Amino acid sequence: MTAQRIRTVILQQTGIDPDVIGHDGEFLQAYNLDSLDFISLVMHLEQEFDIKIPDDDLPKLTTFKATVEYVKTAKKSN
Repeated sequence: MTAQRIRTVILQQTGIDPDVIGHDGEFLQAYNLDSLDFISLVMHLEQEFDIKIPDDDLPKLTTFKATVEYVKTAKKSN
């Protein structure tokens, strides 16, 4: 469920082709996002899941898979 919600947010915020989203593709390289796109995506994830992602944790959100795991952990600690 979390993965699908994250995928939906990514698709809505970036316009990436749904077939391109994979578990290991890095956001900035594989999906051709710039830093502003990435920050906007993070903000929407925070809003969608009612979590706060500290700036120090942004490097942990490099791939779809890593983001799913991060959000799952962040939701549990909320």
